[in-house]
Amino acid sequence: MRAILTGEPILAAQLKTLGYDVYPTEKFEESVLKLAQTMSNRSFASLITAKKAVNASVEMSLAEGVNLERSIFYPLMATKGAAEGVTAFIEKRKPNFKGV
Repeated sequence: MRAILTGEPILAAQLKTLGYDVYPTEKFEESVLKLAQTMSNRSFASLITAKKAVNASVEMSLAEGVNLERSIFYPLMATKGAAEGVTAFIEKRKPNFKGV
């Protein structure tokens, strides 16, 4: 927030200490593609739902955010992706969310 309101730059080293991913310029494209590959191996429904929750939570109180999470979490448990995730966990294998 400080950088947005003051226009002060944030150094990559500062971001890294805050837990943000920091990619060197020469490896940026490779790093972003690797991140995209990781995300593509996740349930599409859960990715969309998580993004909606994060975007909506910006303008909510904690209690409202918790209620929102509850309301969107339960329907996710009825998806093929949830079934695949649970099955993969039980079978001790990586889930295959392709097409789910």
